[in-house]
Amino acid sequence: MKTLHRINKNDTLNSLKYLVRQLYALPFLLIISVPFAHYIKGMDWETSKELAPLFALIAIFIFEVIPTSIMHLTHYISNKELTVEIDRIEQTITFKKGNGTFYFRFEDLVVELHTPIYHKNKIDNMKRWATPWSNYSYMKVISKDNKEFNISSTLIRPEEFPIKVEKTKYSLWPVIKNWFVNRQEIIDAEIELKRQRLNMWKDKFSVLTLEEIERKLTNPESLDDYPKKALIELRNEKKATNIT
Repeated sequence: MKTLHRINKNDTLNSLKYLVRQLYALPFLLIISVPFAHYIKGMDWETSKELAPLFALIAIFIFEVIPTSIMHLTHYISNKELTVEIDRIEQTITFKKGNGTFYFRFEDLVVELHTPIYHKNKIDNMKRWATPWSNYSYMKVISKDNKEFNISSTLIRPEEFPIKVEKTKYSLWPVIKNWFVNRQEIIDAEIELKRQRLNMWKDKFSVLTLEEIERKLTNPESLDDYPKKALIELRNEKKATNIT
């Protein structure tokens, strides 16, 4: 049986539930802001009635509505027009967006959940407070060929995803990345950069004789990683040349 998942109203409202709860409490917060300003901050009653609710509204807008809107926008932009097709019988999953289509078996994927640190309370019982964006999370789904798919909780909730989460990472601000990342390109670029740095050191040491290289390697702990690797490679190359 195949199921299609896109950004939808139910999962979006579920992600927004902590903000919605706090907005329901807004009238109460506005009411108590007046005696708070009077008794705690020392304002007179007239000033408290005029300014306290306004300051409360501004604070809620700055510290709750704006951050949650930014979080929602990043999730929406990342997963807009993305379709995830799940076949639980065949145990396959297909990611589609625009001209890109990627098909995998469940067994070829690893899932890493990125979720707000509030949910770590279930593990360590630290009683952290929920933020208005505490129900926004995303799954980083990684294939064996180093393709990465970032799936928002506004598209499918983690508990509804058919593949077991291997690792969970907690943070205050789990902002989602682009829906697709070709990790192999990043890995190849990092390998090439490391090779370039190594070759730079090899060029620098290329004028040394085998004996001079051996002397430098007598105390390898004093050398940084790249110079040491460059000297070792040069030593092996020079030894191979001498043998031939």
